[in-house]
Amino acid sequence: MDPLALAFSAALAAGGAPPASRSLKGVVQEALPAGAYTYLLIKTPDGAKWAGTEVPASYIEALFADPRVAVDQRVADRFNNPPPGQGEAMPWEEYRRRIVSEERIAAGARFLGEQPSAAAAAARHQMDRGILAAIAGIETFYGRNTGSYSVFNVYYTIAHRVPKRQEWGAKELAALVRIHYNDGTDPHLARGSWAGAMGFVQFIPSSLLSYGVDGDGDGDRDLYTWPDAMYSAANYLRRNGYPAGATDFSHKGPIYWSIYAYNHSDNYARAVLELRAAILARVTSKRPVAR
Repeated sequence: MDPLALAFSAALAAGGAPPASRSLKGVVQEALPAGAYTYLLIKTPDGAKWAGTEVPASYIEALFADPRVAVDQRVADRFNNPPPGQGEAMPWEEYRRRIVSEERIAAGARFLGEQPSAAAAAARHQMDRGILAAIAGIETFYGRNTGSYSVFNVYYTIAHRVPKRQEWGAKELAALVRIHYNDGTDPHLARGSWAGAMGFVQFIPSSLLSYGVDGDGDGDRDLYTWPDAMYSAANYLRRNGYPAGATDFSHKGPIYWSIYAYNHSDNYARAVLELRAAILARVTSKRPVAR
């Protein structure tokens, strides 16, 4: 049985369902190295940031006893031995060539024509719709590539097999559990990228808790719907420094830094700005948008 499940079982056997903020914390920290699962306790150090009701220990115990829980070695390998020449290590011109492609520009122009939620979210937050379109294009190619990894197992693996990211993985796993407990859904069904990001704009669980928005008013924050995805991305950018009404799209200008907060990569932020310009130029030109 998973060590966390054993820890919760011991706590429950000792006294029913004690408050997690102290008694379970001690049990978990004794059972696991480096306090990796501290964030899985119901009252976290930054508890004010977490939305929703408390998650019962019995619920968490059942999640970790589920036979679908497994270490995904592919995830561990990607984190512990990242492929050379990727991300920031890739020269900017090569990164730009791959990301700011004709196919992505055309798809972005088509996206803005077909998805009014990008313009609506941009108007609500007084920002540029092209930025939102560019983010959606880079993150998932407008919803085509959202990922097929078990998000639960991604963070479970990070907490168990990626020493440098152990506490972060546990924190994100806690956020995932809280989201699905609040929604009454099964966290083992959540799918996303190898790094644990979800939805059309690839939020990690803590970002969904902190910045997720119900854009279509149906009562859910579902990042697999465009209104929720666009309003959530816009909310993230505004709350991370995007100045209302700003028009400075220069490298390392104020808009750049809000994008950098979204993904801590200079290549990424520059690509968003360049793709945004190319998409809007295509929209305003008379050139047909190919399908």
